[in-house]
Amino acid sequence: MSGSSDDQARLRTGRLAELGLMTATLTHELRQPLFAIRSLAQLAQMAQSSEDGPGNRHLAELVRQTELMEQIVATVGAYARDDTGILAPVDLEAEIKSALGLLTHLSKQKGVGIECEYHGSLLPVVGESTAILQVLVNLFQNAVDASPSMGSVSVRTQLESGQVMLYVEDEGSGVPVELRERVFEPFFTTKDPEKGTGLGLFLARELIERCRGELSLVDGDKGACFEIRLSTWG
Repeated sequence: MSGSSDDQARLRTGRLAELGLMTATLTHELRQPLFAIRSLAQLAQMAQSSEDGPGNRHLAELVRQTELMEQIVATVGAYARDDTGILAPVDLEAEIKSALGLLTHLSKQKGVGIECEYHGSLLPVVGESTAILQVLVNLFQNAVDASPSMGSVSVRTQLESGQVMLYVEDEGSGVPVELRERVFEPFFTTKDPEKGTGLGLFLARELIERCRGELSLVDGDKGACFEIRLSTWG
């Protein structure tokens, strides 16, 4: 039995090493085309005759989204280098709104509503904005994917003893008790192979822990419910 556990540990270590190498390679290769896309969009912006035209607004959004992608690539690259980064106060409500904005098309396409409920004024939290945004996009997308058409995803916050708790709950079939911890293992997924790599929740937990927070799967009223705990700043 011990030999089997040792083999699994070695396999996991090998996979993580491969993941680190793959991540470093991808971040290196993606930086140049992202920079080129942003530069071309900015040049096209300058060539627009009307600053208020819809074309220019679309280009401005393209530049903004490309800059966000560059930040995400930088964050993932720092993760691969085991770089903890610099923690700062983060406006969690603003990051929630940004993540929901990025998933508007997906939620509308599937016919899934997203309901937000904020308990009190959210205080700034300790973290790194790009890392938190990545985690929120991952959790929101998973929740939309798990919920049935015409279902809804619940996003709610709670302030307690110097911590902000964020809950993301879907209306899917939930996660069996025996798989609750495994969902955070690298390469473990309950999705079809073409729909999931099994890395999203693993990386999400790692990023939240780098923000001195916690990500866990907790009991919910409907489907799967994920809880993020972050310390308030100051």
